[in-house]
Amino acid sequence: MSIYEREKALKRPGTKVERMREKNERINGGFYQFPNHVSQSHAFRSLSGHATKVLMRVVLEHTYCFRKKNGSLLVTHRDFRDEWINPNKIAEAIEELAFKGLLRVSKGNGHGVKLPNIFTITFFPTEDGLSATNDYQKCDVERVLAWQTLVSQRRKNAKSRKIHSHDGVSVKSEHSHDGVSVEKNGQIQKAQKSGHFSKIHSHTVVSTINNMVGTSAVGSNGLLQGVHTPFPCLRKNLAKKRKLRGQP
Repeated sequence: MSIYEREKALKRPGTKVERMREKNERINGGFYQFPNHVSQSHAFRSLSGHATKVLMRVVLEHTYCFRKKNGSLLVTHRDFRDEWINPNKIAEAIEELAFKGLLRVSKGNGHGVKLPNIFTITFFPTEDGLSATNDYQKCDVERVLAWQTLVSQRRKNAKSRKIHSHDGVSVKSEHSHDGVSVEKNGQIQKAQKSGHFSKIHSHTVVSTINNMVGTSAVGSNGLLQGVHTPFPCLRKNLAKKRKLRGQP
């Protein structure tokens, strides 16, 4: 049998190879369609990992609704967390998808009740019978760079707020000793609301140490000189420091 006759026999309908091919090409279970032109777009290829997971979850919800509810898709915060998405990154991921035109988001606000967002996938027809808007096609390289710049600026601002916090967070100061916040009357010195640090004067530190040892412990030279302390461990430490400094 020639090669031509053999290939013709394999292509004949009803042959064993054809039946095996039809059987193995079937996909067991449900699946969802994802257009090739979307996966090759700048909007999709530039997505972050969290944004990609959010988009896949919304498309999966579209499949669960038999592709008839695009425009009123409800995906809760818990649904996104079940996809191993960082809860602190969900809002930013949704904003990224809306910025790049892959999703349209309607904020779910109620009368004192938090409602889930309503999503519309822009590359699928809507439930009203309207064609896909394909907003993602407007996302070019400049828009991708604009989003990256926005995210970078947000991270810088967050880092700056973390360093110069205002409400009850201890922060390293140039006035602290060896990079450790100085204690004032038993409490760690906090940053003021204006963002500046109040300097801790020497007499404040002296009074704090005096309260600890029960006597005037700091001399004019700034060295600890009190010996009548009720704490044996502190007395040993003071004696060790004097010995290292060559003091009697």
